[in-house]
Amino acid sequence: MPPPGGYDQLQQSRHAPLERCRGSTERLYLAESRPGRELSEAYATYSRLVETVPIPDSAVGAYDYDVAVAGLDGRYLDYAVNKVGTLPLFAAAKALGAKTVAVFESYKVVPLPAPRPPVVEVEIAGRKVEVPLFDRMPPSLVDLAVTDLGVLREVQPRAVFSSVVEKIFI
Repeated sequence: MPPPGGYDQLQQSRHAPLERCRGSTERLYLAESRPGRELSEAYATYSRLVETVPIPDSAVGAYDYDVAVAGLDGRYLDYAVNKVGTLPLFAAAKALGAKTVAVFESYKVVPLPAPRPPVVEVEIAGRKVEVPLFDRMPPSLVDLAVTDLGVLREVQPRAVFSSVVEKIFI
């Protein structure tokens, strides 16, 4: 049940449209987005709009929230692709009964299989480990897609791609 006066929201991306939610979002839990470096900028931006609580990526299942929001870097035939950490965020949200929202531009929809993600080397406990930069997550983890074409309950990559091509070239 949403708290009185608004919703608690867990957000991973600094690009998602929180400003439109001003007055309807009571609290924003902001995942740290490792290995990225977006937290400081996102915290500075969002804390001007709503109570913002930064949390470690590993704690996305430990808080009560109504909506998990993340941007998407790509939507393919088989996977929705976004920075590493999006898969556990959306899986935890589903397990908690929260809605999941992916925010992205329609040109990021490609009617092809998702490529293997590039990796980055990070040091953990004194050991260098290759970590994928992107998660490939099942589209079923996304409840709503917010795009420049509108809000979609289900993204059909071929149909969206055709709409984009038609919009640009015809």
